[in-house]
Amino acid sequence: MIEDTPRAGVSSGHGLTPSELVNSVLKTNIFGGYSKTQVDILLERAADVLEALLQENQELRRKGEEADKALEKYREVEESLRAALINAQKMGENMISSAKLQADALLEEARVARARAMFKMEKLPDALRAEISRLTDARDRLRDDLAALLQAHEELLARIPDAEAAADDYVARESSGSETFFDEEGVPEQAHEEKFLTPPRGQAGQDGYEQGNEYGYVNL
Repeated sequence: MIEDTPRAGVSSGHGLTPSELVNSVLKTNIFGGYSKTQVDILLERAADVLEALLQENQELRRKGEEADKALEKYREVEESLRAALINAQKMGENMISSAKLQADALLEEARVARARAMFKMEKLPDALRAEISRLTDARDRLRDDLAALLQAHEELLARIPDAEAAADDYVARESSGSETFFDEEGVPEQAHEEKFLTPPRGQAGQDGYEQGNEYGYVNL
């Protein structure tokens, strides 16, 4: 009698092959026809093999659906990382462009101020001449700080391709079957390990000029 309980997977040593099923030799009884006992045994073996194959097929289909869902999630993560890298690159380019414009304006203003000061230097009192000299030194310090800021932003942009390559490598590793943990915002925790350094906010100097605003730019 065929049991309804689940059976183990089909193995080469205990399963029923198509060749065995076709070439089975069944005894006949004296009244003609095949032996009922042997027919029942053969049918039970065939049913066992069919049941095991159906269960294996269902399990493979379930695993395939889970793999498709995981792959779709990895693709969404990849798109999010790519979009974040593009936005970071655009923001860095805008910051560099704005900083260069501000640097040009600062240098032009300093050039005009220096020419004007040199023109009137001989007619100014000593106290005013000293004040102009102090302001000139402050301007030179601001120019040096701005040059350092531009260099920092250029180094930041240079790191973006490496970050994109790391993101592609991360997605490739996750697609190969490694387990990933996501934070509350859906971002992989490994994505938080790399951080970009940005120039600190400036502090007011003794000469009263602001050395940098919250974005690291010089306020005139």
